[in-house]
Amino acid sequence: MLKNRIKAFSLVEVIIALIISSLGLLLISGSVYGIHRQLNSNSGSKERIQWEKLISTLESEQMRFQWKESQNNGTPVLYCQTQHNDYLLKKNRRNLILQGINGQGFMPLMMNIDGFRYRYSEPFLEIWVKVHNHQYHRKVVMQRKSNEN
Repeated sequence: MLKNRIKAFSLVEVIIALIISSLGLLLISGSVYGIHRQLNSNSGSKERIQWEKLISTLESEQMRFQWKESQNNGTPVLYCQTQHNDYLLKKNRRNLILQGINGQGFMPLMMNIDGFRYRYSEPFLEIWVKVHNHQYHRKVVMQRKSNEN
C-alpha cells in the first residue's frame, strides 16, 4: 500500500510557507516605503536650498539690487547697482528666473514652482513662492532706485 501513496505537502508545511512569504512581502513593502519617504524628504530640502539661493541672490552685496518698478504685465524690475543693469524677476513656465531687461540671458533661481507673487512696500520686497503645496514667504530689504543719474 505504501508504494501507491502520492507525495504532497502537508498542511503544516503550507502554513509555514505562507507565513514566510508574507513576512518577505512585509519586509519588501517596508523598505520600498522607506525609500519613497526618503526621496520625498530630499525633494523638500532641495526646494529649501533653492529658496535660500533665491533670497541670498536678492540680498547679495555683489548685486545690490534696488526696486525700480513693476511693468504693465506685473513683472517686477530690479536695478543692479554693481552692473548698472535692469533685471526682471519673473516666472518662466515653472521656473522663477532673473532675466536681463533686454531678454538676453537669465539666471534660474527656483525650479518646478507652482506659483509666484510679490508686493513692494518701501523698503521691503515681499515674496511668496509655492512649490509642491508648500508656501515660502520672506521680506527682503530693498530700497527704491532714485531717478537721479
